[in-house]
Amino acid sequence: MPHGCTSARLFAKIPGMKMKACIASALLVFSTGIPLRAADLSDLSYEVNGDAVTITDCDTAATGTLVIPATLGDKPVTGIGIWAFYNCTALTKISFGKNSHLTRIEANTFNSCTSLASIHIPEGVTSIGGYAFNHCRGLTSQVRSHTSWARIGN
Repeated sequence: MPHGCTSARLFAKIPGMKMKACIASALLVFSTGIPLRAADLSDLSYEVNGDAVTITDCDTAATGTLVIPATLGDKPVTGIGIWAFYNCTALTKISFGKNSHLTRIEANTFNSCTSLASIHIPEGVTSIGGYAFNHCRGLTSQVRSHTSWARIGN
């Protein structure tokens, strides 16, 4: 909420835009139930499998643009697991770090990311699982890739 907005002040007679800003902020926070903050690496969970990393989960409170790095803990990020970004409804763009090592996007990875409008698939991706972008209504022509995939699911 904007500085100075408290529940007591929300009902006070504050003239002008300050009152409107407090009410608008309160409605946005209370109606969504999701804290508003920009997406970052702390939103991601991952598994280390030998010398590679797979992203396994993303906090559904993540908003805006998320950059998935090429490495985590000095190990290459090679995959994004099943349902990893399921229902991340406030993410609008996914991009990948320079020199990405990503080779696979599993089934249902971005399922129900309803605000996702843009994703640039890295060159090395050879497999995209079924329904990876199911219910991503915001994606129209913004899925971009430098390569053709060896396998694409449903």
